[in-house]
Amino acid sequence: MRDAGRAGEHRYVGGMTETLDRRLFLRRSAGCAAALIAGVAVPRAFADPGPGHPEWGYSGDEGPAHWAALDPAWHACGTGDAQSPIDLPRARPTAPRAATARLRYRAGPVDAVDTGHTIRFVPGGRNAVVVAGTPFRLVQFHEHTPSEHTVGGRAYPGELHFVHQDAGGRHAVLGVFLQASRRGGPADELLGELPDVLDERRQVVAAYDLSLLIPRDGAAYRYSGSLTTPDCEQGIDWFVFRRPIRVSPSVLETFREASGDNARPLQLLNGRTIASARVV
Repeated sequence: MRDAGRAGEHRYVGGMTETLDRRLFLRRSAGCAAALIAGVAVPRAFADPGPGHPEWGYSGDEGPAHWAALDPAWHACGTGDAQSPIDLPRARPTAPRAATARLRYRAGPVDAVDTGHTIRFVPGGRNAVVVAGTPFRLVQFHEHTPSEHTVGGRAYPGELHFVHQDAGGRHAVLGVFLQASRRGGPADELLGELPDVLDERRQVVAAYDLSLLIPRDGAAYRYSGSLTTPDCEQGIDWFVFRRPIRVSPSVLETFREASGDNARPLQLLNGRTIASARVV
């Protein structure tokens, strides 16, 4: 991975933990033990990492600086020239009047899985974003604390990533910043019944309108980047909303307790264009 801290390039803000939170370690151990005792395999469809791949994390020998060396399939994590996250310009983009992408989110059930790296939410129903006439189906969304993208060098307390995929396997990701507020916000409703065992999938809400988690004005930055976890696949169409949504401090604390600091360091822009967009 290129050094994101060199002079003249963007610098990571916010820091990362050197050790996993003890509570996360205990939950990992308890989850594996429970699965063994019950004679039930951990469901690989919702486990991290996938079959045949090594363990990875956010610190030490399994941290981002070593991802490319952990598995040959993850070479883009070190050699890719269009990686994410990046630092976005402080100057606020003027969103175009016409929609760049259109949301087709509908109310439906939402499940959650603690992967050990993040809390991953898996929505039911038909949810999609349409980009240039192509529908991308919402596969899952998950959290990062602190935010992975920054704005003018400033990190937000958290960030949600909504991962979409089209029929050809291409990805489009929506990024939403999280800002703490005593009044809370719509994301609070998703935390009522979070799983407390690693890789356990549990329904957290029977009917939820995911559009509540999207900033209303739709103004966003758009650029071509990558997944921010192994295998760091490039060619991802990123839309990062300019305005954050508000969440209660307890939401952010819940995410931190589950995942620790799970933000990949900033990556070099390498001449990429950051455009203005509107997602409505």
